Amino acid sequence: PDMQNLGIDEGEEIAATGPGGRPRLGIELTKYLGLMNEPLSGEWRVGDGSIALRSQVWGRWAPDPDHRQSHHHEDGELLWASNDWLDGALARLNKQLIFVVTLHKYKSSRSYNPSNGAKSVLVGLRLNDRSLRLWPAKKASKVDY
Repeated sequence: PDMQNLGIDEGEEIAATGPGGRPRLGIELTKYLGLMNEPLSGEWRVGDGSIALRSQVWGRWAPDPDHRQSHHHEDGELLWASNDWLDGALARLNKQLIFVVTLHKYKSSRSYNPSNGAKSVLVGLRLNDRSLRLWPAKKASKVDY
């Protein structure tokens, strides 16, 4: 259990890799956007104290369905942004939010299972009216970031 309040989120099992992958902002970007972040906190606040961004991670050890005695990590991370704060920050920076969604279905490791792996990459754009546009990426990068 997290006795020293190390910043591990609720639902995070000990020794899962989630907390190490917590999304963070750089010092210069934090100053430029006028955000404040307490040490070991996953929240960034603006001058009036309202939350602008929140970083969240989770993870657990799960049994491997292909190998009875093995386990693997199921981890994830999110960087949540307040819609109002994001609207103002993007307008100040004269930018739009572009994001990538990658979906994987891995090939089974069992020799008798003929299923193939699959990968789909979608590119998204958040418009000024907060609506989203998605389209499939024609040539997905072979490099994982």
